[in-house]
Amino acid sequence: MRKEFNITIGRNREDLENWELELFLGVKTEEDGVPWKHYNETTYADIMKDTGIFKSKRDAKMNGWDKDIPEGFEDVTVGKLKNRITTYKS
Repeated sequence: MRKEFNITIGRNREDLENWELELFLGVKTEEDGVPWKHYNETTYADIMKDTGIFKSKRDAKMNGWDKDIPEGFEDVTVGKLKNRITTYKS
């Protein structure tokens, strides 16, 4: 089953203004069934493990997710099931 995640990194999620979230992450919210996560600092390997796409950070790194997340908006599709991860790093 395909999964979608909206992830904010950096400032506290409460500090992000609604227009920023709508601009970068669309109108999908927790009520729409798309999980939200917030991290102060993280890497793609952490996210891949935490969202259950990979069983461990090691597996994620071995599959090429050993890089840092760039600032700003990024939308990636991962794996055979085309899982979608949308990040906004401030």
